[in-house]
Amino acid sequence: MWSLVFFLVFSVFFFDSCSFLFVISAFSVYFLASNNYFYFLFFSLKTANNFHDIFFSFFFLFSLFILLFVYFFCLNENTVVFNVFFVYMLVVFFFFYSSCNMIRLYIFFESSFVVILLFILFWGSNPERILASNYFLVYTLLGSVPLLFCIMMFFSDFFYSSSFFSYQHPANNFLVVGFHLFERATQWHIFFFWVLAFLIKLPVFGFHLWLPKAHVEAPVFGSMILAGILLKLGVFGLIRFFQTFFSFSYLGNNILVSIWVCFFLLGVVVLNLVCSRQYDLKSFVAYSSVVHMSLISISIWFGGYLSFFGSSLISFSHAFCSSALFLGVNCFYEISGSRNIWLNRGFYWVTPLLCFFWFLLCIGNCSAPFSLNLISEIILMGVSVNNMPFSWVFFVFNVFFSGFFCIFLYCLVSFGKKVLNSNFWISSSSLYYFSLNLLLHSAILYLFFVFFPSII
Repeated sequence: MWSLVFFLVFSVFFFDSCSFLFVISAFSVYFLASNNYFYFLFFSLKTANNFHDIFFSFFFLFSLFILLFVYFFCLNENTVVFNVFFVYMLVVFFFFYSSCNMIRLYIFFESSFVVILLFILFWGSNPERILASNYFLVYTLLGSVPLLFCIMMFFSDFFYSSSFFSYQHPANNFLVVGFHLFERATQWHIFFFWVLAFLIKLPVFGFHLWLPKAHVEAPVFGSMILAGILLKLGVFGLIRFFQTFFSFSYLGNNILVSIWVCFFLLGVVVLNLVCSRQYDLKSFVAYSSVVHMSLISISIWFGGYLSFFGSSLISFSHAFCSSALFLGVNCFYEISGSRNIWLNRGFYWVTPLLCFFWFLLCIGNCSAPFSLNLISEIILMGVSVNNMPFSWVFFVFNVFFSGFFCIFLYCLVSFGKKVLNSNFWISSSSLYYFSLNLLLHSAILYLFFVFFPSII
């Protein structure tokens, strides 16, 4: 293991970009194959004996794909600096997803967001990046400090339990036993603070103000990593939490949980209305991401394997769709010099191939047929309606409005009156990289079940 880590670090400074891509791919394949995770993912997820094995494989593999796509897009950047960043992210993501320890989960979860803060501060071009960084730090402290306090509470009461910090089956897990020994009010405080840390990093309605600001000020590769990978760490953390604690029926049936779900359902309506009136293309994609994350949070609260599976599936589809949308927005910005939706029009007459991929991504974002988003949202809708029958009204509203503004966005950008600024242009080689990257994202988004039919 350590020999591969040394080889990976060595490649940062002495190998070219193509060799580095091969090294990080081989590094990841080795660890997945050595733990038999490839069998679960590529052959039959239903035969896996360990619930955690499935989701570790699922989340880490699509994180690897996103990293490879982003690295492919950044080949013209400073090679050594980006290699260091990508090695750091690869190691942090691997140990976060494979962690069965409470403290390690917390450490690697918080360490992963350092990269985005650096991207905003050092690669952002506007003075507003300082405000975006402040928002990001305030929300991070709001979630991480109470979570650290909960961990210390457990540690002070169960210091001599060597297996306390490990996740096991709820029947013999010291974490669950210790949670049960606290008073009911203390249990709810722990429950709230633990969930709050992951809800902020999803983020969901009410804790989402930092995300649009971070996306607007971050460079395109920072937005792709943030939307494609880092937001999914919160999903994985919530799944791990509910997998451990949902054996207590009062957590699943309590009136407070119902209030939380109703709040998120209302948030889906509000966020769709806010998203439909954005004039910045990046802000539009950012608020669309918050809508998808709110749908995930609604389903996770109900618990159960189907809920976790649907949440993981929509995380996977959103990772590729959202990161590709940010890439497309950046391509439009390179041509027009602006992200204003009213200044980015008539691209069909300039780059018809790019508009074709933009069409695939827009209809995929609103869960059109044949896209992975459709299957995942059907699963989440079924879970939610089964537990709260009236929630179908909110899901219908979401389907209508998301379809409306996604189709409107495509038509306006592609076929609107041509107002492109002639002072800006994009080279054919850059357009080739953009198109190839969008093709890879779209292929995964629409051909996923062709390669993995056993998941259905």
